[in-house]
Amino acid sequence: MNDKQTAKPIYAVYELKDDQIERQLGILFEWNTGETEMRWLVPPASFEGGQILKVPLNACDEDPTKDDRAP
Repeated sequence: MNDKQTAKPIYAVYELKDDQIERQLGILFEWNTGETEMRWLVPPASFEGGQILKVPLNACDEDPTKDDRAP
C-alpha cells in the first residue's frame, strides 16, 4: 500500500457563467497514489453548481504536448 507523500497540480478549475470564466474555484492535485484531491480557493459552499472548466497544468520540466493521464 502506497502512502500519500507527494502531489502535483494537474488542473486549474474555473466556474463558467454565460460561456465566460467567472472565477477560479481551485486546483486539482494528483497524489503519488493516483488519487485526486481538490484544493478549493473559494469556500466550496459558494459554488452552487453549473458548468466548470478544467485547464491542464504542466510542470516546467514536463513536455506540455504530452498528456499521459487517462481521460
